[in-house]
Amino acid sequence: MIQKNNNKKFGFSLFEALVSMLIMSLFFIASSRVITQKRPIEIQKNPYGYYECYTINGVTKQHRSVAESETPASVTDKCTFEPPAGANFVAVHFFRHSTYGTAYYNTMQIIFNEPVTFPSPGAVEGSGVFQGLEPMTNDDAVQTFKYYLKISHPSCYVNKYITEENKLPEEALIMSW
Repeated sequence: MIQKNNNKKFGFSLFEALVSMLIMSLFFIASSRVITQKRPIEIQKNPYGYYECYTINGVTKQHRSVAESETPASVTDKCTFEPPAGANFVAVHFFRHSTYGTAYYNTMQIIFNEPVTFPSPGAVEGSGVFQGLEPMTNDDAVQTFKYYLKISHPSCYVNKYITEENKLPEEALIMSW
């Protein structure tokens, strides 16, 4: 006959189960604040602003607005764009309105690493910035340019001139980042 030994324990006693449940509940209580706490969203802050150089009635002016600081428009004989530190891309918009017709270019490209100088706003057209792009050359060009200014840069000098005088500049170069 086989003898059974009923004294062997194959499980935990009630006390051992309660102690392990107590330890696990203390762990969950301690970590519940970390799990339920909302982490603040980190917003990447890039410098932003725009640079504009334009010709109105034969006079070339330039203006720069970075974040909340602006420089007043000043008369110049050339347009110089100094890239801001930390900006990754620049949107370049060029508009020309003359007796030969209207042209409007826009493109997005990698930021310039060093200052760029154009003899006039119109000189950007042959500089290679818009290489391979065809300009818009009809009434849609005027409407697109006006819409771009109204949406992107409502406070820029070119937009104010168009809105207040109801005229178009001869040339306008706007670089935004």
